[in-house]
Amino acid sequence: MTSILKAFTPTRTAAPLWLRLGIGSIGVATSLLVGMSPAPAATINYTADSFTDGVTGPVIGGGAFELYGIGYVQQGNDLFVGLNTNLPIGGFADTSVVGGSIAWGDMFFDFSDPALNLTFAEALAAGSIYGVRFDTANDSSVALGVYQVAATKSVVQTNNGFESFQSYADRVNGVNGNPSLGAIPLDGSYLSHTDLPQNEIAAGTFLGDVTFIDDFSTVGFAADFGFGAALGQTGSLTYGFRVDSSLFPAGDFVAHVLAECINDGLGFRGELMAIAPRPETEEPKASATVPEPGSLMGMAIALGTFTLTQRRRQFP
Repeated sequence: MTSILKAFTPTRTAAPLWLRLGIGSIGVATSLLVGMSPAPAATINYTADSFTDGVTGPVIGGGAFELYGIGYVQQGNDLFVGLNTNLPIGGFADTSVVGGSIAWGDMFFDFSDPALNLTFAEALAAGSIYGVRFDTANDSSVALGVYQVAATKSVVQTNNGFESFQSYADRVNGVNGNPSLGAIPLDGSYLSHTDLPQNEIAAGTFLGDVTFIDDFSTVGFAADFGFGAALGQTGSLTYGFRVDSSLFPAGDFVAHVLAECINDGLGFRGELMAIAPRPETEEPKASATVPEPGSLMGMAIALGTFTLTQRRRQFP
């Protein structure tokens, strides 16, 4: 079975990456960054999900768990990621689950060499998986931030979720929906379709902070991050986050995020350019205190008195 990483490996001479995304995905080059001169306008890369695969109780498609699309852009040291969805940050209220809500899991980025054709589990074992916890309401084992991931965990059983991607796909297909993870196929070639889906960080090395964004106009983009123009259909909410892009390796990646119950999720592909770490802000050094003129005079008088006293002691 062809690996998903190999199937979409970008090359320098091939068509642009956004034209070569997987089934259910789109790439729209949209320059939306404004008011940030002299930096150049940014190109946001979008991936669309199926609009009929979010499971909310008996409702398939268009419900609370529907995820419509993800967009990302690297702008200097900043990596911006936006989600268009019906699921609010903080999750879907459900008193029967841990924490009282079912939220998004953590977002994983796989920077393994595409030529190696690694599955997600193999890339994790190789140390190539990075993760971002961006929702305080989920059941992740780490604090908010960016991590090099050492271990993952599944929280589907404590969130009334599907215990495999196969069971999720069967449920959606059973009502003529279109199950999709965007740029990641549901055939088990990258994410196991029979094991418990791994959707949160269990352990890892903290690399840096994450900044939540609930209105992209505050950081120079359109308020909806351009989803309205890029997607054929949109959800009720747009939000996302910003992290320092230098915390990740440079090169091609495949990323994904899943709801804690696996009632929907989305994978997307991209590339990060090498960027120098953001310069650290140095604390201002304390300046030497310059004595006031009156203090200088007092010091001179005192010094003269001391010298005279010493001379008198030596020569009575």
